[in-house]
Amino acid sequence: MMSSNNKFMRVAAVFMLISAFLLLYQACSKSPQAYLETGKKYMEEGRYNEALIEFRNATKKNPSFPEAHYQIGLLYLQIGSYQDALREMETTIGADQNRMDAHLRIGNIRMMQRRYDEAREKAELVLGRTPDNIEAQILQANSWAGMIHVNDSLQEIRKWIEQEQQLRPPFITLGADDSRGRIDADKAEELYRKIVDSNGAMYIWQMLLSF
Repeated sequence: MMSSNNKFMRVAAVFMLISAFLLLYQACSKSPQAYLETGKKYMEEGRYNEALIEFRNATKKNPSFPEAHYQIGLLYLQIGSYQDALREMETTIGADQNRMDAHLRIGNIRMMQRRYDEAREKAELVLGRTPDNIEAQILQANSWAGMIHVNDSLQEIRKWIEQEQQLRPPFITLGADDSRGRIDADKAEELYRKIVDSNGAMYIWQMLLSF
């Protein structure tokens, strides 16, 4: 009877060892892209902890994987961890200077920090590559207006268009320069009008109406 039990224990141990080996092999053989796709799926489902683990696994497999760092940055933006988001967006750019989406996110974070000149630099960098980029145009105008509520930019433009008034509403900071960047309401108004009057005005208006 004891011999039979010992044999069963040995078989069970071997089975567990093989199972552990297979799981380890599967984990090691998973590509960075596979981790990335799983992380995106979790992000869409709002499962941020699981998504972060998958994205981190992708960066462990490939430390210079720009898309994985970008997705981590987006996740941190989603949960309001802006300093962490900034770090990941900068890492993204370090791996790929051509990631204009990461440059834009950095610009928006700089706006939140009231570092208007740095935000403007990012906007102008993106516009130098893609002059018709609406997000970059709005970021540039916001940087001159001192409007830090960047997530409400389109709504604010819609309000201005509907009211047809001079661009000096309460969301524009007209106080003293706090040394973190220049603001200029007249320059901001000029840029906002350019956005509205551009060839993409109908596209912008459709976006505004969707809110």
